[in-house]
Amino acid sequence: MSTKGKRVIHRYSEESLRSALIEIREGTSSILGTSKKYGVPRSTIQDRIHGRIPDEARKMGPHSILSNSEEAILVKWCGDLARCGFPSKMDDLLDTVQAIIKDDGRPTPFLNGRPGRKWYMGFLIRNPSISLREAEGISKGRAVITQESIKKWFEELKGFLREHNASIILDDPSRIYNGDETSFSLCPKTGKVLAPKGYKNVYNIQKGSEKETITVLLVFSASGQTIAPIVVFPYVRPPKE
Repeated sequence: MSTKGKRVIHRYSEESLRSALIEIREGTSSILGTSKKYGVPRSTIQDRIHGRIPDEARKMGPHSILSNSEEAILVKWCGDLARCGFPSKMDDLLDTVQAIIKDDGRPTPFLNGRPGRKWYMGFLIRNPSISLREAEGISKGRAVITQESIKKWFEELKGFLREHNASIILDDPSRIYNGDETSFSLCPKTGKVLAPKGYKNVYNIQKGSEKETITVLLVFSASGQTIAPIVVFPYVRPPKE
């Protein structure tokens, strides 16, 4: 019996195809291994990986909701955060999309306007320039400032400003500021006092806590201008009445 004209039935889910393509593009699995793992034909994976068939050739779930330009902005935002050392997670991206949707009130099939994992996987498929990575957590001690890290930071800042056509800022000293903070103790040291010779335990009782301080942030521009200092006072619990 001839099968000509019969529709080919896909026996794999859309989620399986998404996951397979993501693993291949991240280099965590081979095409053959991924094909067996998710039950997606090897030819199907190869066609999409090599661009012979676009990822969206087969319906990949509901409409993306966001426009191409909006998704491009999100891709850039994720990249900027990662370069600054604060990479975003899945929930960060989904929360941001929810905020965009709620802001303009566009209709969506999502519960409370927040997309789920299926949309997230589709977003990664549509935007292969970003992918999931295992972030390495480092302590503040390991992230200590060095001359090399400072130079790298300024180079990245220059690149960021050039990318946004704002490099003129670096030529205007009145727009370049530096700040530093200092603390003032509310229980200062008393200095040397008179006491019997050989007496070891000499105390001078002070009002307040020795750990209580006022923090002041001072900011100056490269042109010599200053802004009003920012002062952080100790927390005082407001009365209940």
